[in-house]
Amino acid sequence: MMLGQLLRGVNEKFGVGAVVLIDEYDAPAAMHISNQELAWDNCGVLHDFYMTLKKHIRHIRFAFVTGVTRFAATALDIGGNNFLDISLRSDYAGICGFPVSELESLFADRFDETLDRLKSEGQIEQGADGGALKAKILEWYGGYDWLGPEKVLNPYSVLNFFNESKFRAYWPYSRQPSYLTELVGERPFKYVQPSLDSCSGYSIRTFSLGRHSVVPLLYHSGYLAIDKEVLKDSGEKDDEGEPILVEAFTFRNPNVEVGAHYKRSLLERAFGLKDGYIARFAVDLRSSLLQKDSGKMAESLGDLLSGIVNIRFRQDESHYRSVFQAVFVAAGLEARGEPCGFWSDADIPFYIDGKVRVVFEVKHVDVNAEGDKGGDDDEGRAARELVSALEHAENAIRDKNSVGSFSFSASETICLALAVRGRDEVAARFMTPDRADDLPSS
Repeated sequence: MMLGQLLRGVNEKFGVGAVVLIDEYDAPAAMHISNQELAWDNCGVLHDFYMTLKKHIRHIRFAFVTGVTRFAATALDIGGNNFLDISLRSDYAGICGFPVSELESLFADRFDETLDRLKSEGQIEQGADGGALKAKILEWYGGYDWLGPEKVLNPYSVLNFFNESKFRAYWPYSRQPSYLTELVGERPFKYVQPSLDSCSGYSIRTFSLGRHSVVPLLYHSGYLAIDKEVLKDSGEKDDEGEPILVEAFTFRNPNVEVGAHYKRSLLERAFGLKDGYIARFAVDLRSSLLQKDSGKMAESLGDLLSGIVNIRFRQDESHYRSVFQAVFVAAGLEARGEPCGFWSDADIPFYIDGKVRVVFEVKHVDVNAEGDKGGDDDEGRAARELVSALEHAENAIRDKNSVGSFSFSASETICLALAVRGRDEVAARFMTPDRADDLPSS
């Protein structure tokens, strides 16, 4: 009632309809995405709000609504059906950032100064001119073009870049949607290594609570950008038996800033790890793999599990495998393949520099906390259980023929057996050809 009175009052006093601007309209639902009951209740409130706007539309001259996700139940589609969705309209592609064509004019007072400072610090070639600087800024902070002719830059990152005169990641460390960090803890590998196959236009335009598709969430949150528009087989056929094609999109990382840092920063925040943890972990991981140092590997993974505070560990191998897979990818190893289900039971080969292939198997020993008294017998039992779990992991690698099942070429193959006891006791063992001669190195 008060909203209606306000809209009528503005119209009567000024003789023109009100202009309604709403930013992050979806926040009341998105921030509670892990609590679906509360999220649905908030969607109901949003629905009533937009129904009120529709009821008093004669008093509104213009309304502009922005948000990260497009909730199907907030009445933008139902009650507020007078809204025009311009999210994927190419003719509006230039309104959500700094246009590249206007970069030099927007920052005319800082452009030459920044270029000179970058040259003096060796961040750009000595012979670089304004065009070269613009191209590098686009490479780092651009890539958001929404299929339109105008390329735009991330405003937050560009402002910080000209303030500091340094090419580095700014936006990934500024703020991440709470729903992403919560959901990553539930499905870490699927969010750190998303499938970038084509995604239907419907799933991009509509977001439904309880049915979270990974790629649209990352796209709407700014971690992916549309590469191109394609036609995708819907799986249905027309009356003549021909496949029905629907609008779809393929995706890519938008720029250097996001591509280099979103996996690490997203996972660190989802798992509650300290900033920069995965960068340091990556050094130890790479070293222990290439040197086949089982002690260092076990210590690094044990420290990792001990440091994770934001997720509840399930006591099964698939849970720990999924966590390790996500961290391996975030640490810079290349994954080839995509698991099925929320927790991966699939064997996914990881590559170091595209040359050294790494396959691993995890076995978990469930621990009854009341059964461990801390004495010598318990320590001996714990050691025996870890050794037994390692042997089971080795046998699983042999039984699955995990290496031979992949046809990718690699100069060397590393087989890694891992055992986790309880939450964070980890043992590791590298399988060499003389111990796994049925698993040939490529």
